[in-house]
Amino acid sequence: MTRSLNITYSARTDVGRERRHNEDGVAAFDFVTATDGRTGACALFAVSDGMGGHNAGEIASMAALKSLVATVQGGFVPKLAEAAWYQFPDHVYNYHFRKTRRRAPVPDPRRAMAQSVRRANQDVIELSRKNPAFFGMGATLTAALLVDCRLTVASVGDSRCYVQQGGRLDQVTRDHTIVTQMVELGRITEEEAASHPGKNFLYKCLGSDEKADIDVFQVDLVPPAWILLSSDGLTNMVSDREIQEVLRACRQPRQGARQLIHMANRAGGKDNISVILVRVTW
Repeated sequence: MTRSLNITYSARTDVGRERRHNEDGVAAFDFVTATDGRTGACALFAVSDGMGGHNAGEIASMAALKSLVATVQGGFVPKLAEAAWYQFPDHVYNYHFRKTRRRAPVPDPRRAMAQSVRRANQDVIELSRKNPAFFGMGATLTAALLVDCRLTVASVGDSRCYVQQGGRLDQVTRDHTIVTQMVELGRITEEEAASHPGKNFLYKCLGSDEKADIDVFQVDLVPPAWILLSSDGLTNMVSDREIQEVLRACRQPRQGARQLIHMANRAGGKDNISVILVRVTW
């Protein structure tokens, strides 16, 4: 007998303690595909952080998310009705569940995610060219597509994706920061990087280069497992060890997402904080 995969999730964003506006955005929805008589569970999760110091950062993050979801939607669920699945700053968001059936084979997830993020990059660049007020805007984008038990993650910038399973928390993505490069070259230690004044300086983000170089990763999940996507407003305030402790004790995604944002704010809340917490079980 084939077991059915259960996906539960919570997505939240918070302005933090020091910012006036929320330039983060999140997107999340799940659906069912049916190919050659086989039904599978799928879900898409994404976090985007409009670049601080750039023009219209909130516009960049929203444009990136809307483009990403539209492209993935076209490849996997062409008849999915438009709904309020993306996060406008300073608003609580609603996620929606839809079912669809499609006879054509599901696209290769790695290629689909890379193409979707590249399309989002082009849309951010085109938008900045059309409106002088948006010139120079940029955004991070980390997106995770779950197809059955295989997670495909595409990332640009320093918004992160983690997976916790088997009692171990792993960072799936790689931060595209100057400080990360310095650590990899052995110039500074990870401990020094945590307090380095330039730890948030990116060398790669959406809107900065038409030839976007996208990181794509794949992880095979063994349920029960947790997936966490977040902006750096969380990870700059809350350590990996603290995140792991929260997930070990957590029973429901909503509870865990709220607790992580509370911890980031309690630690200072210096930036906008976005969290998508996903629980995958049989």
